[in-house]
Amino acid sequence: MNPTKKQKTSATTHKVIYQPQTDLTLTKSQAKVGGFRPDVVSTVAKSGSIGKGAFRFASNPTLGGFSSGYHESFVVTDMTDKLARRKKSAKSSQLPKEKSGYWKKQSGRTFPEANLESLLQVGDGARTDTSRTILSGPGGTFGGHTGSGVKTTHQSQAHDLLRDQSMRVLSDPLMTPDAMAVIGGATTVFSMAPGEKASKVSGASKLKSKRALKSWEKDRNEAKRRVQMLHDILPAQQQALVEKHVDLFVKDLGDSSRKRPKGRATSPIREVSQMKSNPVFGGDYDSSAKSFGDPSKVFSKGDLRAKSMYMTESFRDPRRK
Repeated sequence: MNPTKKQKTSATTHKVIYQPQTDLTLTKSQAKVGGFRPDVVSTVAKSGSIGKGAFRFASNPTLGGFSSGYHESFVVTDMTDKLARRKKSAKSSQLPKEKSGYWKKQSGRTFPEANLESLLQVGDGARTDTSRTILSGPGGTFGGHTGSGVKTTHQSQAHDLLRDQSMRVLSDPLMTPDAMAVIGGATTVFSMAPGEKASKVSGASKLKSKRALKSWEKDRNEAKRRVQMLHDILPAQQQALVEKHVDLFVKDLGDSSRKRPKGRATSPIREVSQMKSNPVFGGDYDSSAKSFGDPSKVFSKGDLRAKSMYMTESFRDPRRK
């Protein structure tokens, strides 16, 4: 017998809805304010002065018996330092002039001021635990993040790719806040190394978050489904905008084995079990998967920061019961 209309409505009602207040990977204070550094976002948006590294959030205890800091998986900390010192105008703002380091590459670059606060909000919510982060770098390279316990070769280059990506997004005159949020989530997923790749990084078995070793690809698949859910509710033009910027990031990764199928914001679902004796669980794209699947939680309402926290929740360990 086909379900009645009432039964269908009931099934929808009982879906788990994401809310920062019930996100157990957040501390009580983070859940209460609905973000990591909303004060910094507000200050930078108003061109106020911030201390160096103010966007970073301090390491804190997890229920796993260890503490973890955070990897800003879309807008890295030093970018907010530069944005706070921008030459602001109503339409086109300009980054400060730099003579050395990565930011010399972006010295004096202009961007629409209208994009700035949205980028900062997305960046504030898009954070993964350093204790469970192994990054994708250029040319098919991979490396652990500081605080992961895994060798950090290529970490700097991986962060540069994120800087490139977030600057492209910030500078796009056609960018919208909702498209920006999905790009931030998709960038996080592609930046987080697949399990079979992460396993090849020196010291992978010493990952600080032991639970992440076994749930690695399951967690990435969950993030993919959440990103896709938010992608699918965008208008067609904004979906195309997301896919354009995701493709630019994938191109920068320089790894022909990484794919973004048509109509998807991320790569396909992967096998979640342990392959051979790899310390990090997960395998190749799952050709037996009949469908992409639904996320374990749905996003109902909330700001850009909440969207980012929703898409990256599975990359953080619980802080509360």
